[in-house]
Formats: sequence, structure tokens, C-alpha cells
Amino acid sequence: MKVFVVTEGQTDAQFFGLLLSRRAGTGFTVVPAGGKSATISLAQSLLVSRHQPVALIIDADSVFAEGVREQMSIYDDMLRSRSMQTPFLLLVAVPEMESLFFESKEVLSAVGMIPSDRQAVDAKYQPKRVLDQLLRKKDWTRAEFFNRLPVTAIDELAKLPLLSRLIDFVKQPRGSETWSNAQYQALSD
Repeated sequence: MKVFVVTEGQTDAQFFGLLLSRRAGTGFTVVPAGGKSATISLAQSLLVSRHQPVALIIDADSVFAEGVREQMSIYDDMLRSRSMQTPFLLLVAVPEMESLFFESKEVLSAVGMIPSDRQAVDAKYQPKRVLDQLLRKKDWTRAEFFNRLPVTAIDELAKLPLLSRLIDFVKQPRGSETWSNAQYQALSD
């Protein structure tokens, strides 16, 4: 059974497609939705119409723990109300998906990108902006950056909790022994 991986935008879709193709095989389809609201709506629609597992990855757009928890609770309730026992996984990147590249120094250094001390601090709050600065310095597009990530960098990224949960969800065999939503929820905790 195919897993739908719903992302906010095309750039996120490119990255998650690359990561999953290297780490989880072929049992997935990455679908860019075009913003947070569209992402939630598309995930709900896929759960209702396709009855296939859905992983939803959104940006928190915040670093405040209470706000992040509230968003997760609201979106989880929205998805759960439509899931009809179809497994789903809600992942929230704090504050943005780009923060993943700053969680392990090995990832950026593997492609010769070394953030300044100031950029390292700024990346905690505005990782997308800092990554864009580093990419401009190299004159790379996001796609070029993703494609230049060596296997060692992908391995480091795959160890991060958010990404390891996604990989586990996509790789989970489905059929007569399908995991329950409670088991998938345990992955999210």
C-alpha cells in the first residue's frame, strides 16, 4: 500500500522525495500542497478518498513550545476526524523544515557550507532565511543543494527524530498486520 507524503511546498517535496528514495524505497508518493492550509486540506482529502496512509509534514512557523503543541493538537484532531482508521502521521518541523539542516554540523559541512556564529544563532529562529544566505553564497538552488548532499549527510539527517519517524512510517509493511493509529501516534511522541 502506497503512503502519501504531503508537504507544504515544492522545495519540501524535493527534499523529502530525495531522502525517502534513498532510505525507504519506492512505496510512497510525495505531494506538494501549496501552503499550510492546503496541506491540511489535502491530507484530509487523501485520508477520506484514498483510504491510504498519509504522512503530513508542516512547519510550525514558531519556536514557542505552547504554540507548537496547540497546533499539533488542532491538526491531529482534524486528521483523526477524517482518518476512519487509516493510519496517518503528523510531523511538525520547528520552526521550519530547513532547521533540520542545522541540527547536525556534519550535514552542511559535507557540502562546504559553514555558517558563521551569527548565522548559527539566527538559524534557530529563521533557518530558511539562513539556508538561503548560504545557498546564495554558493550560487546554488535548493535542488542543487539537495543533490549534492552525500550519503553521509543523508545518514546524519535520517537519524534526526522527525525524519526517522517519517522513514519508519513509510517503510512500515502494511496489509493484514497494519499498525494502528495508536502505534503511529507513539512514533509522533
